[in-house]
Amino acid sequence: MAKIIQLSEPEAALRLLLLDVCEYIGTLDGYSKPHLRFTGGWVRDKLLGTASNDIDIGIDTMTGLSFGMRMKEYLELPEAKAKHPQSALAKLAKIEANPEKSKHLETVATKILGFDIDLVNLRKETYSEDSRNPQIEFGNPVEDALRRDATVNALFYSLEKCEVEDLTDQGLNDIRDKIIRTPLCPYQTFKDDPLRVLRAIRFASRLGWSIDKKAEQAMSAYDIGNALKTKISRERVCIELIKMLKGPRPYQAFGLIDRLDLYHTIFTMFSEESTHAAKPKHWKKSYGQLRAIVSAVTGDPSQSPEPSNKLMNIRSILLSNPIDAPNDVYHAWLLCAFVPWARVSPAVPQKSKGKAPPRPAALVARDGLKADNHTVKLIDNAIRDLNDIIHLKDAANVADPPVTFPLGPGQESPIRSKQGMAIRRWGPYWRSSVMFALLTQVAENSEDTDDEELLEGYAQWLKQLRHLDLLEVYRIEPLTHEALLVSEAYLRNCKIDLTVSENYAAATRLHQWSTEHILPTEAFAIDPPFSTGKPLVAPEELTRIILFKEAGLVLLSNLQEQSVSFPSLCTPTASLVACLASFTDPQDPWTSEKSHCLSGFMLSSYFSTLHENSKQFDAIIKDILAHYIKPLFLKSRTPLLTPAARHAISPLPGPNNGPSEFDAANKPWKFQSPHVVTILQWVISQLDAQLVEVHWPLIIPPLLTILDDVSITYKIKGCSLLGLLLNVCPASLLERSGLGDIFQSTLVPYLLYLPSLTPEEESMPLLDASYTTLIALTQARYATSNTDNAKIKALDTVFRYGILKGYAHAGENVRIARLLMEKSSDLVNALEIHCVKHLKDLLPVISGILTAPFATAYPPLLQAALQTLRTVLVNGGPRIEFHRGEVLGGLIICWRRLEDEVESAPELVGFQRTVEDVLRAAVQLLGGDECIKDDLCLLQAFNPRFKTLLDL
Repeated sequence: MAKIIQLSEPEAALRLLLLDVCEYIGTLDGYSKPHLRFTGGWVRDKLLGTASNDIDIGIDTMTGLSFGMRMKEYLELPEAKAKHPQSALAKLAKIEANPEKSKHLETVATKILGFDIDLVNLRKETYSEDSRNPQIEFGNPVEDALRRDATVNALFYSLEKCEVEDLTDQGLNDIRDKIIRTPLCPYQTFKDDPLRVLRAIRFASRLGWSIDKKAEQAMSAYDIGNALKTKISRERVCIELIKMLKGPRPYQAFGLIDRLDLYHTIFTMFSEESTHAAKPKHWKKSYGQLRAIVSAVTGDPSQSPEPSNKLMNIRSILLSNPIDAPNDVYHAWLLCAFVPWARVSPAVPQKSKGKAPPRPAALVARDGLKADNHTVKLIDNAIRDLNDIIHLKDAANVADPPVTFPLGPGQESPIRSKQGMAIRRWGPYWRSSVMFALLTQVAENSEDTDDEELLEGYAQWLKQLRHLDLLEVYRIEPLTHEALLVSEAYLRNCKIDLTVSENYAAATRLHQWSTEHILPTEAFAIDPPFSTGKPLVAPEELTRIILFKEAGLVLLSNLQEQSVSFPSLCTPTASLVACLASFTDPQDPWTSEKSHCLSGFMLSSYFSTLHENSKQFDAIIKDILAHYIKPLFLKSRTPLLTPAARHAISPLPGPNNGPSEFDAANKPWKFQSPHVVTILQWVISQLDAQLVEVHWPLIIPPLLTILDDVSITYKIKGCSLLGLLLNVCPASLLERSGLGDIFQSTLVPYLLYLPSLTPEEESMPLLDASYTTLIALTQARYATSNTDNAKIKALDTVFRYGILKGYAHAGENVRIARLLMEKSSDLVNALEIHCVKHLKDLLPVISGILTAPFATAYPPLLQAALQTLRTVLVNGGPRIEFHRGEVLGGLIICWRRLEDEVESAPELVGFQRTVEDVLRAAVQLLGGDECIKDDLCLLQAFNPRFKTLLDL
């Protein structure tokens, strides 16, 4: 096979750059000229005619980090800049040496000329019996080639010779013969690193090649399988499996797993008895049938009398899920992998009451593969609905469907109703569940002729569902919205006689029903779990839902007006108040201006007299906190708190497999009932110091959970809630509960959520909220004079950790700099005279802003710097004389620049006057200093306007 590779133009440019770097390194003292090789997958793919953007570069005399740093030095040379693009080398990403993860030598990942590059030294590996992580040291090219998992991955491309090096003497022949073979003894290769078993299967299925017979024999050995189960983390197994299923030939991967008797090794529960409950004996029929369905040519099933018509019909419906179209085939193969587990019952029977035990297949996915929650739920739902799907399919094929659709007036279709409700029950991924049921039945059929009958039955059923327009019925909401509109329109135009008992009962039910159904739903979740980049519902649907919420509030308002004479109907309850409170924040996506006004008006009306009855008011607040808010936060409660919402001195450690931040079941307040945060905000706004202390155990856990959430949006909301609470929270309560330190330690790290790690549009509001809340927290904690030292110490921490570090990291961002200047002013005011210790750090920053050549390009930053300087003069006046050079120098240079620019930019006149005001204040403050007088005289001689400006 040819040993020459034709490089593309970018690849040739990369080769020349690397060779120039090698020549440069050879000229340095203490270094010998390295020899470079492109290694591994890039060489294989190039020989197969496949483009690859990922290149591993093997270096023979130095580590990847050392080579990368020398390359960076070379590109700074004038001759290098003239010869190569200045953007050739992106920022080097160093991967530290990590013996526990088999990285004993430093490597570097970077981007060069558009290629993703890994700079790695050539190495040899030595394995121990109990770990797949080898001991690594420098090696030669042959040792590096022989350590690899397959001969086709052990090919090198010499940059100097411009040819392929086959140091195993088998790689080129194996590419020609399409064989996966190990460079060394297969048994020892797989014993050293059992993950290579799965990699061999993945490469074979990806390329459509066969595996060497000796390698297959070693892969099927019992001790190799046992090592794969015990030495390899289940996360790595799951990653390899996903790559197989998303590859071009999952069928071949399943065939190898099946034939090599690896099914129970991969899909395991770590209990021999439980694991072998799954019977993959007829699994081959399932993945063979799925291969036929996936390979079926899509088209209009009604136009083809061919036998494959039923497969095309099944594929066109089951593999075209609009919710997750790119993954529908992947989901089919994923579920096919669990067909042997379809009929395995839980080892622990379900109790008469309580939650059903996890299904074994879900346990295999969760514990045996460490799959994500979305995958586990997909598998669990498919098995949950298995019998239901089979029953509905059989029933539909027996019944006679209506001839036409839509149905005419007066016509009824119990079949359509029953099937539609079932699809709604199965949910958005009902197609995947139906595919799983089909594949399960295929595996259970004893004869191939039964398969044809089965496929025909599924094809006819799916055709019927399409005929009845039920494929997307799971998207349709119940008729809640339409009923609200009808009820609202009726009450708007009609007066109800509530003295009639039937009318009164109907109004009571309508009031309760409306209260329940206008609450916001998960469609408005800020951070939907398992996001595919698409909103849960279309924007036009959100608009429609918001209008229905408005109609519901209008309905409640009309009921309130018509039931004034019936106290039992218009008396506020916890459910009604919670419902109205959900619309009190105009920033919420579900709250329109009209909804906000209506809810505010009704709450004011209800509570105008309720505040006089403190017991009833307190009971409603307690009911909302205990029964509407607390239950939604139970699964995400922080271990830092005691049940009484005090600081836990010795917090219990959380479980190793604690709740996922993105699991909707663990955070229903975030992913299912986002309005509960707004309810909590309203509740806090209604409290006084006495009620805060009474309800402290119900308020703090949810507040701290929101504040500590990973979402920037909820961190900001948490700051807002804490700020509201601090307005009425007694300082003694913060001290007794020990939560002041917890709040402080939670908020301070947010001061470093800066660009570019945090997007500017998220960083700005979080920084604003964090600084405001921290200052308020400090003022609330140390409200008495005997706590001044602790107060100053806390504010010093905010200044040093936040302002100074923030400016050093992101001061080049003018918007961030402007915000930091504004917060500096707030901190100086809070510190008062104690701000003088920070002047040596703060004043150079202010002076730098005032004297910047393009200071007027962003006037808000200039304005913030001037305001901060004015605050410094007021609070730190006695010590300003030690910094007069920076203060006066910055102001005078800024004023002089504004004087030059104001003629062409009249909008700068206001800034010029502000500078003049601050300059006068500074001169007045420093006027008694003889040195200042001499300096001012020199300035007057330089520019006579200074005399008038400074009243000299």
